[in-house]
Amino acid sequence: MTSYQRLIISFLFVFIIGFLLGSLDFTTAQSTNHLSGNHVYDNNVVVIADQAHITLPNKQVRWTTFDDTHSMEPLFGSDHNGLLFTPTTEDDISVGDIITFTYNNNYYIHRVITINEDTNGWYALTKGDNNINNDNIKIRFNDITGVLFGLLF
Repeated sequence: MTSYQRLIISFLFVFIIGFLLGSLDFTTAQSTNHLSGNHVYDNNVVVIADQAHITLPNKQVRWTTFDDTHSMEPLFGSDHNGLLFTPTTEDDISVGDIITFTYNNNYYIHRVITINEDTNGWYALTKGDNNINNDNIKIRFNDITGVLFGLLF
């Protein structure tokens, strides 16, 4: 084999490997294609000196802390705090929102990746940003206890 033929074969080998690697999905568990819906607008926030006031009309707002599960890293972890509101209708929840919900008597906080309906009605599918797999359970509206609208670091 001539050096020219080896060069061509090497080039083809590198090209094929590059093509194969480029076509693979190297998406990490941390990536997501969904952004939270906008629940706070400019007219909902007033900042005065060392205070910030957020008003969400007709919403019950509460403070939350997070357990050290790592499921939502790098967005937040156990040393962060959050603000939630209690949704009143399904329209308060969008794909991309981070919700708190109960399942098997445990509380979870994960991102909504799909909203759909079946014969039992409305449901959401969720996934922790740092988890590889979806939660694989249908979260019904009555299981949702909050929608995250603010993070404090």
